[in-house]
Formats: sequence, structure tokens, C-alpha cells
Amino acid sequence: ARAATRKYAKTQNRLQASIRRRLRAHPAPAGQNLSTPPRHGAHREPGV
Repeated sequence: ARAATRKYAKTQNRLQASIRRRLRAHPAPAGQNLSTPPRHGAHREPGV
């Protein structure tokens, strides 16, 4: 059970690192994403 949890934690860390890297590489400029539709429904900008 411990090995499974360690494997799960490792995959989670890799996912979080990839997400963080992607966010840091492409920051969304303020006021520029208002005209374009949101790519993901959960990350919809307010005021659109």
C-alpha cells in the first residue's frame, strides 16, 4: 500500500509541476482574454 501511495504522490507531483510550468511559461495578460471564448469552462474569466 505504501508503494502505491508513493507512486500516486509521484504522479501528482509531476502533474502539478507540469501545470505550474505551463502557467509560468504562458501568463495570461490582463484584459486580453476578454474577447476570446474560454478554452475550459472552469477557467472562465469574470466579466465575459
